[in-house]
Amino acid sequence: MPDNLNSPERFGSPVGEPVPDAHDADLSDLVRKLPHADGRATTVRYRVIGVSVLMAVILYLDRVCLGEIVKLEMFLADFSGDAMGAVMGRDELRAKIGDTLAAFFWTYASFQIPAGWASDRFGARKMLTFYIVVWSLMTIVTGLAATLIGLLFARLALGLAQAGAYPTSGGIIRRWFRTENRSIASGWVSMGGRIGGAVAPVLTVFAANQIGSWRIVVGIYGVVGLVIA
Repeated sequence: MPDNLNSPERFGSPVGEPVPDAHDADLSDLVRKLPHADGRATTVRYRVIGVSVLMAVILYLDRVCLGEIVKLEMFLADFSGDAMGAVMGRDELRAKIGDTLAAFFWTYASFQIPAGWASDRFGARKMLTFYIVVWSLMTIVTGLAATLIGLLFARLALGLAQAGAYPTSGGIIRRWFRTENRSIASGWVSMGGRIGGAVAPVLTVFAANQIGSWRIVVGIYGVVGLVIA
């Protein structure tokens, strides 16, 4: 690599003006100003935003789906017994289900900062792939859970993995988009999450009733996440 990569002349900046270090500069800006880029930065940016939007859609799909599934009779029938085999009343069962659903937010909120740090430390692309794979696997595990305890651990792990999604996505946008375009890119990712949250209730209930198994539905969601990763 040339020694003058960070020099003002290399970036076309007048001598004396501050020039960002190559590690901290927007990657899109760096690629654009290096020779022989041939417009590849623009193509990669489209791919980056497309994957980020898909990530946000599946994130909310996996997060929200269980909130609708727990209302289905087929789900209540699967978890009507406790760990000792005793049959629980519907009020007691619904209270425990509520605690299980809420467990997601404990790990999700607690690991936002550590997950963001890990992305900065080990690389955003690698960590985002890792996060998507883990939460997709936990979505599949959700469909395999036989007890509320198993469901609880799956939800805790799901929250831990999804905690890193938006911080990591924000880091990727910062690296690949110029300052004036970051709000638009972030808006697209946010819209992906809203789409996933809006589609999840209708799609999940419809699919579960058509297929006849909520477990298969969440398994499909998990496989889709693995494909996106």
